[in-house]
Amino acid sequence: MFPLFQKWMAYARTDLGERTAREYGYWVGWRFLLDFGATPFECTHDAIIRFIGGIGGRGAARSVAKQALRHLFRYLHATGQRTDNPAALLPRNRRSRHAPDWFTEDELARFIYTAACWCPEWAWAFLFIYATGARVGEACGLAPDELDLEARVVIFRRTKNGLDRVVPLGPTAYAAARWLASRNGTSTILSVSPSAIRGRMLRVCEMADLPRRKAHPHVLRHSIGTALCAHGVHQREVQAFLGHIDPAMTSWYEHVSGDRMRLVAESI
Repeated sequence: MFPLFQKWMAYARTDLGERTAREYGYWVGWRFLLDFGATPFECTHDAIIRFIGGIGGRGAARSVAKQALRHLFRYLHATGQRTDNPAALLPRNRRSRHAPDWFTEDELARFIYTAACWCPEWAWAFLFIYATGARVGEACGLAPDELDLEARVVIFRRTKNGLDRVVPLGPTAYAAARWLASRNGTSTILSVSPSAIRGRMLRVCEMADLPRRKAHPHVLRHSIGTALCAHGVHQREVQAFLGHIDPAMTSWYEHVSGDRMRLVAESI
């Protein structure tokens, strides 16, 4: 059990970042496996429901526990260690109906310009994450052999759903990938942790006088999703580009108003 837990934790750190992995590790390792006495290879959906139902306190704790178990069993299923996923049918947490935070074109330009003035490497890293629609864990865990500059594609293997995602490199993504590969072609392309990316975004947002709530790498992913929808890219194509399993996730990006659509059209 413990070697399995350690392998999953190593994957979670790459996929989610150190802070989230530690939080998930508490619920899976201490609460689910040790206190509850669950066995990951034999655990059933009903057992998971009993475990979730027995969590006291505020609803936020149950929400994090469900997310942690989804991640664990998705990993076991994707790696062939289970033929089923008993956490797949867990009730979803209520999602906010508000559109996610994203950078407008002006904000993105100001953000990248400020980063470039402070440290060009930061700017190229932000541009790569934005232009490929990568999650921060996917980008920070990207190995050199997963980046094919000749074919102009990147293969993200440490994805949220456990499935490889091939993303073509457009001009911006290609330029960023080429620069990063030439500087950081060692164990990983970005040579930085997810938490460091978040810290750098916070610093740049403060210098650029941008809202602190937008100082998160996922805002770059939301921004490219919004930009693609604004340029008229079909929802299914945006879904494939971002690697969404649920189409409802992609529909969040279709919040661009008619006025913004006209401004985008005039700028093309």
